[in-house]
Amino acid sequence: MLPTVNLQNGQKQDFDTVAIKSRGLGRVINRAGAEQKYLTLPLKGVAESVILPL
Repeated sequence: MLPTVNLQNGQKQDFDTVAIKSRGLGRVINRAGAEQKYLTLPLKGVAESVILPL
């Protein structure tokens, strides 16, 4: 998940967010419980404005 970050005049901004990884258990016959497992991973990033060449 990426947050919206507002930057001014070439400024860089650190931010924290999370990634959510999901995994299906596949086709399991008569298994009780959730079929999908989730793992959250903390992330740190830096937002900056860059010019991309065409």
